Amino acid sequence: MALLLICDESVEVAVQLLDDAGIEAEVVDSDLARVIVELKRNFEDSKIINRAERILMDRLHLTEREAHCRLQKIAASHRQKSSQAAASIIAAEQVFMDVTR
Repeated sequence: MALLLICDESVEVAVQLLDDAGIEAEVVDSDLARVIVELKRNFEDSKIINRAERILMDRLHLTEREAHCRLQKIAASHRQKSSQAAASIIAAEQVFMDVTR
């Protein structure tokens, strides 16, 4: 089941269009919708960060704590969020895996 959150003045119009298309829609409080979107983003960031930390642990034989600290240092040195640095590590790992096949 998909969930679509609409935070706009045209909510009623959007709900009607979705209903006409046979898609169930529900109006929720826009503040709640923002919180839900933020929570989802944080969860996705956390999954990316955990994956990058596992890569660092495997490649550099680090503990989980050491990998976390290393990721934070990498992010800080590049003035990035941890999730952005993590995404770069994951991308680099994918390139490395492709090259070594």
